[in-house]
Amino acid sequence: MAKQNFETGFLLNRASFALGRHLNRRFAVRGLSRFSTSYLGVMKCLWEQDGQSLSELASEIGLEASSMTGLIDRMEKAKLVRRQSDPSDRRVWRVQLTRKGQCIQPKVSAILEESYKDLTRGIGASELEVIRRGLKKMIENSGIRMRDKIFARKGKEDRG
Repeated sequence: MAKQNFETGFLLNRASFALGRHLNRRFAVRGLSRFSTSYLGVMKCLWEQDGQSLSELASEIGLEASSMTGLIDRMEKAKLVRRQSDPSDRRVWRVQLTRKGQCIQPKVSAILEESYKDLTRGIGASELEVIRRGLKKMIENSGIRMRDKIFARKGKEDRG
């Protein structure tokens, strides 16, 4: 059993690494060399509701506030987002998409769709559903809240 557990963890890690590498290569080939898979969670949240606070974004994608700050710094350097103080509470910073951040959504979505098809080739819909359920359960067992909006929205999209 210990060997099987190790192998499962190893395969999860390799799959995550392979997915990130595959996507980053696709982004570069399609002219998005400054776009990174680490930006996907934030971009998805902002494409759905622009102007969220740093703490709202951190909560939605499951990052600590300090990690979110560094991520947003990198995204600002890539000219995808900008921070603006909240007019009703100057202690709060809101993250807004730049024009570039708005305009790349169709290209990023197309790359994600192509990559998903490539990487799941030969895996049936029922197998993919079992994999998704298993991964969600593992994440839930780890203590990360599966109620986070990003997971809830993704789950609804996958059923279609």
